[in-house]
Amino acid sequence: MPMVMRRSTGRGIAALLAAAGLAAGCSSSGSSKPVFGGSQNQGSTTGSGGSAASGGSPSPSPSTSTSTAPPALSVDDFKKRLLDINGVLAPDFTAIGKAKSTKDISAALDKLANDADGQLAQIPDNPPQNAASASRDLSDALKKLGGAAADEKDDAGSKVCAGGSAAAALSRSDGANQVRTAAQHLAAADPAYANVLTFLPGPIQDQKRQLASGTVLRKASGPGKLTIHTADEDAVVTLTHVGNKTPVASIYVRANSTTDLNNVPGATFEAYISYGNDWDNAARAFTRDCAFSKTDSKFDFSDSDWELTLYKVANGNMKEIPVDPNQAPPP
Repeated sequence: MPMVMRRSTGRGIAALLAAAGLAAGCSSSGSSKPVFGGSQNQGSTTGSGGSAASGGSPSPSPSTSTSTAPPALSVDDFKKRLLDINGVLAPDFTAIGKAKSTKDISAALDKLANDADGQLAQIPDNPPQNAASASRDLSDALKKLGGAAADEKDDAGSKVCAGGSAAAALSRSDGANQVRTAAQHLAAADPAYANVLTFLPGPIQDQKRQLASGTVLRKASGPGKLTIHTADEDAVVTLTHVGNKTPVASIYVRANSTTDLNNVPGATFEAYISYGNDWDNAARAFTRDCAFSKTDSKFDFSDSDWELTLYKVANGNMKEIPVDPNQAPPP
């Protein structure tokens, strides 16, 4: 800012058979009338002695087959399958929460999405009878959870920018809610299934952590000063030497405020800006609603101080260029 889809031959066969029957029915004295069955009864083709079809081969009886459904799994065998599901997905969820970079968050969410889909094979078609309904619930829930993780992967680096916020968002998804409900239904069906599907915690609420405006994250030494004006987002401004992403100085500035970054070395720098909500001081990053940019201008502090206004102004002389989250320098 200055500041995507044979014809059946049955009828022909029937006609040939009828013609053969007529020829066989003619008497040797040359009677021209066919005799069917014993006594002739005009207007009737059947009598007490037989039928038009007598002497023919009987049609075979239709064959039938029966199959026996497999017996239901025992409670213990079904419980083992549930434990196996939990054993796969528990470390997946933990890995999301521990992910540090946007790349790591995406990979962890992708793994959970694939594993949730893969674990559907563990849910049998023949569960214990009292768990049949809850078993179907679990199958639907795992599909939904995998879909939620895949969708959230697309938000990594923007809506979610840290492992903690990614895990929190997934814990509040419809898929997670369905998994917890299916676990409750299983426990209600049989106490043996209680406390088995524990890989998901309850819904985790977002945090809103901030530093005081003007908190220096990386201190330098020098004569220069950078005055920073923010709009409606908290920001972290980081100075690096030109062509080098190693941070030299950085400062946290709250929304709608002005603060000074003092002691800037007398050299030329590029300025990188990260915006967002909920500052994780240990990760030194915002955890949600993140955006990353750099200025299109450089700042020479060898003989001047500078002001950086992070909102649009009339006749502004600087623009912000979007930066890939994985390419932004650490503050």
